[in-house]
Amino acid sequence: MHFWWVTKRLITGRFKPPEGWPQKSPIFKSSLTSYRTLWLCHKYLTPKYREYIEQAQSTKSVYHIRSTEQISQFFELIENETNFEDDASA
Repeated sequence: MHFWWVTKRLITGRFKPPEGWPQKSPIFKSSLTSYRTLWLCHKYLTPKYREYIEQAQSTKSVYHIRSTEQISQFFELIENETNFEDDASA
């Protein structure tokens, strides 16, 4: 998903600067840096992260978000849980 977002920013950035980016930002160079960073994360951090998640899920709630739609669903879930806890303590 992250690679797709960087690619989309790279392609659309040729025609219109990404929202929130400073004027005359080097989109091509920034995108190449993003690809490198994503690759390094995938190679070095992801295995450690997955190991941590495997250990943590026995004592914590773990959510594996696989799409942009699930991001919105996750925020709604958290908001509903927070509202429920607030109502229960009142």
